[in-house]
Amino acid sequence: MRALNIIGIIASFGIFKYGSYINNQLQELMWSSGGYYQYEEIHAGMKNIGKNGAFFMILIGLFFVGLYIGNFKKINRLTVKVISILGIIISVLFALINVFYIASGTSNSLPVMYVLWLLFGLTSLAFSIVLLVQAVRDFKGTKSPVTAGVGDGVIDDFDVI
Repeated sequence: MRALNIIGIIASFGIFKYGSYINNQLQELMWSSGGYYQYEEIHAGMKNIGKNGAFFMILIGLFFVGLYIGNFKKINRLTVKVISILGIIISVLFALINVFYIASGTSNSLPVMYVLWLLFGLTSLAFSIVLLVQAVRDFKGTKSPVTAGVGDGVIDDFDVI
């Protein structure tokens, strides 16, 4: 689970990188018409950029659903259970909102989606860091079956003088 949580942190940074890519694409779109903003061209470009981003974010959201489910099953700590349940709810809602954005077919809500993508990136980054710390603590807290309990059942009769 530690490796998956590290991948989750990297994927969160990937969301931020993709957000800067979207910002650059929108800026390029605005200046592609030589300073004259043509509504149809900008609208079609924003629609295309938004749908591509939404498809990408659906995949990212489903990855995080799997990550949270895996953490929920593998790590037996209360903090992990709570964060995993919250993460599953947020990730499913995030994927559904992206599906509704694609189904609506409008580009009017692209700025709202852009902010939502960045907020999801922040949330998933925070949750992944907490889950990584908890996974490391859980790994350190478990002993291997070979060395666990060797001498634990033996009563020591020697007194230290």
